[in-house]
Amino acid sequence: MAQRRTRVSAGLAVAVLTLVATACSTSGGPATSSSASTLAAGSPWRGTFSAAALPPSVQTLSAVSCPTAQRCWAVGRSTGPSGASGATVVATVDGGATWSTQTIPGVVGFLADLSCTDVRHCTAVGQVGQSGAGPGTIVTTTDGGSTWTLPALPPGTADVTAVACLPDLHCTALATGAGGVSALVSTRTGAPWVAGGPLPANVRSATALSCTDDLHCWATVSLPVDSAHVTGAVARTTDGGATWSLVPGPPGLGIPGGISCHGKAALPFTSVAAPATTAPIPATAPTAPTTTTTTAPVDPTAVAGVSCVVVGTTTTTLGTSRAGHALIETTPDGGASWVQATVPSAAADLVTVSCSAGPCVAVGTAVAAVPQAGIAIATSADGTAAAPWRQAAVVPVALPLTGVSCASLAACVAVGESIALHLAGG
Repeated sequence: MAQRRTRVSAGLAVAVLTLVATACSTSGGPATSSSASTLAAGSPWRGTFSAAALPPSVQTLSAVSCPTAQRCWAVGRSTGPSGASGATVVATVDGGATWSTQTIPGVVGFLADLSCTDVRHCTAVGQVGQSGAGPGTIVTTTDGGSTWTLPALPPGTADVTAVACLPDLHCTALATGAGGVSALVSTRTGAPWVAGGPLPANVRSATALSCTDDLHCWATVSLPVDSAHVTGAVARTTDGGATWSLVPGPPGLGIPGGISCHGKAALPFTSVAAPATTAPIPATAPTAPTTTTTTAPVDPTAVAGVSCVVVGTTTTTLGTSRAGHALIETTPDGGASWVQATVPSAAADLVTVSCSAGPCVAVGTAVAAVPQAGIAIATSADGTAAAPWRQAAVVPVALPLTGVSCASLAACVAVGESIALHLAGG
């Protein structure tokens, strides 16, 4: 998902990091941590974790978006009074210490991703019904979640898996249909969605999306090897979703996770001829001025000014992410070149990443099944240097983490399954 950029000093004396996950049961109460977790010395993210309660109906959360340090929304699945599952949206107004459920249309069966541009405008994507066969759906709010509505989607949309919205309220989403994966575009939260262009024909699915402006977006995608194996790749658009292409790399990526891009793409510039004057025309007239266009950068696969961080795992076998080792790949030029970061050995798979605060936080699963099922990796680097993540602090939690959003260096929320943790800065 797309993340807003808010940089603060890395020398902040006290930081608050909130990790939130849900009780994966129908009994209602949040699970608690058997002991407090404290971030490693030297990390800008400091404090002690303790349990935080969530609404009892929530089963699992798949994504979170925090437009401010205090206001966040998260989406996933819940259990209704009859025991049937349905989609859920929860919100916090105090940085993750407490959460409440918001009312969404009852036909929505599951929500996979969301993007909130401010405290009023959010867009969430997923599917209608419980069959897993669609159709796809998008729900939006323009009043902070008091009301959520279902805009119409192009015919044939089977599942919407990723969305990225920008401060100008322009949104891009990725959806699967009979013809493969394609883009959907909306010029404003709540406005009609129109069909964009298809992703390359060999793309099996899209896992995450990050946009730096209305024209430039990057997506992590899966390419099929056979029925049980995939490899990860990155697809890019530079024309607002009309056309997409695969960039070279990132090398070694198996099952892809999330992506977080930031920066301002360098655009072609045009030199304009000087205005005409009324000076006498000399006997030998000079050559008429010409207009020249220079495209930057020279490398056609690069987008100067944009840095991205991609996370995932080395394993290519579907359903066995713990068999691999987590990967973090960074590009300083929009995908033309990649640097593989050193990742702590405890990490088996990283599902998503947020670099909104400058420093990055990635979350996922640990190698050991117990007691470290989930893991969060925080760093004081911005994820784009030659040696990023070198000051990584690892936070083990009881079960997997699946979403993270950082509004600033002092406020970060992650979501997942079966536990609820709140970190009070120390």
